[in-house]
Amino acid sequence: MLVPRALLIFALAAAVLADSATEPWTQETKCNCCKVVMGDVKTIVISITGKLEPVFQKAIQAACRRYVMIEPFEKICEYIGETLLHPLFEWILKKEGEIDPEFDCQYMKFCPRPKGFEVFLRMLKVADVPDFH
Repeated sequence: MLVPRALLIFALAAAVLADSATEPWTQETKCNCCKVVMGDVKTIVISITGKLEPVFQKAIQAACRRYVMIEPFEKICEYIGETLLHPLFEWILKKEGEIDPEFDCQYMKFCPRPKGFEVFLRMLKVADVPDFH
């Protein structure tokens, strides 16, 4: 399973380098990078409970160590660690502790949100997050 994951990361890195040569990162690039990082976090921490925020933080740090010096992975990881860690933790708790890379990256605004997403945020009583720049 490690080889296909390495190929995916290599392909994403190549796409990112091609992106950055011509323009800022596309929504698709940011979304794909976020899903890779959150997929790694999910393999480290299967589910989250209320007293595990430090464990969640360490899981994000461990997942992000793999992507040092690969942009936008590095920038996305930095933004999650510095700005989104606590809101993301609260978001996951409200969803009964399940890490879902697709849904979680929509919450963090790296991936496009479906219609009605803001209604879901209000229903869960979760604060929205700032946009990534």
